[in-house]
Amino acid sequence: MTVEERKDNTYYDQTGKQILVGDLLKVFHFRTGKRNYYMYHVAVMEETEDFPVMSVSAHWTTKPHCRLYVLCDNENRLYKDAKIIGERDWQTKRKRIKGANYVDSCHKINIRQTIKARASGFFYACQKNFLYFNLSF
Repeated sequence: MTVEERKDNTYYDQTGKQILVGDLLKVFHFRTGKRNYYMYHVAVMEETEDFPVMSVSAHWTTKPHCRLYVLCDNENRLYKDAKIIGERDWQTKRKRIKGANYVDSCHKINIRQTIKARASGFFYACQKNFLYFNLSF
């Protein structure tokens, strides 16, 4: 990622909503057994020597924790592990993109429909053969 691309502080969460300064993010941390653990970060603007950079910090501190250009996918600036759960500036219009979860959920729905269609066709064929064998004797 070049310096000019880093100057554009437009990033998106897993649902495709734009992350703005002051948003509370719920970030996946780890999983044990059936339970998921999450971290909570606030999006802040960190002042650097050259230009301001969007970062995340813990909700109890003002010191930035990590910069978003490190955490996000470089091509479409998508933070796949984060979801916005609180918005400080709810009146501002946010940009939206189709996130990774949108594509994954559509793919899962198509697979489920295909499995159901094949299963129902299989059961129909079994019933048809059962009736045929029962009537033939």
